[in-house]
Amino acid sequence: MNTSAAAAVALLTALALSDGASAQTFPQRTITIVAPTAAGGPGDLAARGVSERMSAILGQPIVIENMAGAGGMQGTARVARAEPDGYTLLVHQTGIAFAAALEPPPPFNVEKDLTAVGLVNNSYLVLVGRKSLAPDDLTGLIAWMKSPGNQTRFAHPGSGTLGHLATLVFARSVGVDIDAIPYRGVAPAMTDIAGGHVDLVWVGAAASTSLIAAGTIKGYLVGGPKRMALFRQNVVRPC
Repeated sequence: MNTSAAAAVALLTALALSDGASAQTFPQRTITIVAPTAAGGPGDLAARGVSERMSAILGQPIVIENMAGAGGMQGTARVARAEPDGYTLLVHQTGIAFAAALEPPPPFNVEKDLTAVGLVNNSYLVLVGRKSLAPDDLTGLIAWMKSPGNQTRFAHPGSGTLGHLATLVFARSVGVDIDAIPYRGVAPAMTDIAGGHVDLVWVGAAASTSLIAAGTIKGYLVGGPKRMALFRQNVVRPC
C-alpha cells in the first residue's frame, strides 16, 4: 500500500538568464534560496543542506528565506515574480504540482514562470505519532484509530501539500474518520506531535529520524515500497 510518492526536492528559479554574456559572469552577488515552508521543515533543511556547498562552488554567499503559507504557494509566487537573473531560487517538492492543481489558480504559471535547476534529494514520507500513543506498531495503531468514539487528530502541513494528500489517502485506505488539522508547515506540526497535542503526521525522514531514534516520537510507516536504512532497528514498517 503506497500511501505517498517519493518527495523529490528540487531547486527552481525564475526563468533563466536571457543571454550568454550574463551567464558567463554569474554570480556576482548574494543568492537567495526561498524555502516556502516554516523553519525546520524538510524544505528548509534541504535548502540549508545544499546552500553551504553551493556557496563554496559559486564563491558567493547564499541566504535562506523561509516563506510559509498557502501550501507553499506564497513562497513560490515570490520566486515566480523575481527578476529572471538566477539570483532567486526556490526549493520545493512534488507538492508544487498538487497545490497548483487543487487550490484556486495561483497568480503564476509553474511551467512558464519557473525553470528547474536540479534535484536536491529524493525521500519518502514517514508516518509518526506522539510518544504517548498506546500502539507500538501499525496494526495496533489502525485498531486504535477504529476504536468507537475515537477521532484521530491528524496534523498536516497545509491544504494541498503532499503531507495533506498522504493524510487523506491513508485515512481512506484504512477506513477511518480523522480530524485533519492544518499547520503552517511541518515544523510547527512536529512541535505539537512532540508535545503530545496531536496524534499523527506524515513527515519527511530528515525531520523525523533523530526524534524517532531518541524516543521523542513513534514511527509507524514509511510511504514507500521498502524499509529505509535510516531506521536500523526496524521500528518503522514500509507500505
